[in-house]
Amino acid sequence: MSFSVKKIVVFAVAWMVCLMTCQGAGFSILEQSVTGMGRSLAGMAAETREPSALYFNPAAGGWHDRPTMAVGTHVLTGNVRFHNTGRTTAQGKKSGDIIGTTLIPNLALVLPFEEQFSFNMTMSATSGTATNYSSKWMGRYNAIDTEIAVIELNPSFSWHPCERLAVGVGVLAQYADLYIKQAVPLAILGGRGDAKVKMEGDTWAYGFNFGIMFKPWEKTTLGLSYRSKMDLNYDDVTAEVKGAGVHVKRGAKTTLKMPPSVNFGIQQGLTDAWRVMLDISWTRWSKMKEMKITLKEPLAGISSLSETMDWHDNWRFALGTEYDLSDRWTLRFGGAFDQRTVTAHHNKVAKLPDSNRYWISCGASYQWTENLRVDFAITHIFFHPSEIRQIDITGGQIHGKFVGYTNLVSLGMKYDF
Repeated sequence: MSFSVKKIVVFAVAWMVCLMTCQGAGFSILEQSVTGMGRSLAGMAAETREPSALYFNPAAGGWHDRPTMAVGTHVLTGNVRFHNTGRTTAQGKKSGDIIGTTLIPNLALVLPFEEQFSFNMTMSATSGTATNYSSKWMGRYNAIDTEIAVIELNPSFSWHPCERLAVGVGVLAQYADLYIKQAVPLAILGGRGDAKVKMEGDTWAYGFNFGIMFKPWEKTTLGLSYRSKMDLNYDDVTAEVKGAGVHVKRGAKTTLKMPPSVNFGIQQGLTDAWRVMLDISWTRWSKMKEMKITLKEPLAGISSLSETMDWHDNWRFALGTEYDLSDRWTLRFGGAFDQRTVTAHHNKVAKLPDSNRYWISCGASYQWTENLRVDFAITHIFFHPSEIRQIDITGGQIHGKFVGYTNLVSLGMKYDF
């Protein structure tokens, strides 16, 4: 293998680092509850009526006195594009819409036993997105296809020792799968055209969560929960370069330390039919200082690569309300602000551009029968324009802004056995 081809392989594997550095709050998935989406997830850490609240606080299961199941599906669509501000030097076509359609399922189950205890189980997607560019766009040496999927299983136990208090603790098990494709110019080998770089890998990670809910007064509920950090150890990443007579595969490994988070919620009943909710969450992304990837076989004298990061802690604020219109109908409204984790232009990447997000939501529930309820919600998320300044392997620069939005349509049901 020539020295130049070795450099391509090193370059290809290095992009794994860039992928890992963009899994911030901008692309964490919080769509674990259809009813919660109807109010922008406000007050979910203090939700006592919905089994889907278990993701936000494992103490939620303690308030159920019969087996209950909630299932939901969220359809994510959007329109996000890169707009060149006239300072881009990389050559190629303009960016089209980079957001596809994604289905996000979730399931929650509460199984009470004895008088004060319940066993709970949730299954949901906690991260997951796809960005897809044209293979000829101006930033193809930075990104073409990026697909991430993280599925979480969360068994937990809840204890309801008295009328006003419940606590819960659970185990987190996450399966993380990723796929990346981008272009590499063969001109650095003296050739013409592009080669394609593909990277694939998967792993499991484990952690824990616990929470508490307290009712100081009849119509007031407070909730506080904690989710631990988790280490995603990618020990078998495959990097492949293919095109114009070049076909090279190499292995690598890296570890991504997902940060801990704290969630506080409050629900306040104003009347028997009308409730308001507030939610505040914090994620400690500032602990993400550096990402390092180790090559299983040194190339061109290089055995490891590192990426310095400058991330900030993420805060999310949500405010919502719901109103029981009748014995069968409940209406919901809400809004939220989701803070970006990456602020410096040179730290943002085209694979998954990060930005401040603003949520507006509405939803409704219909009690179809005594045991069956149907839920529906619509959420529109505005992305604050996100400026990016990224250099590719040729020295070309994409310098512009990502602008756009996403929409979520959520449909689910709750069944009491």
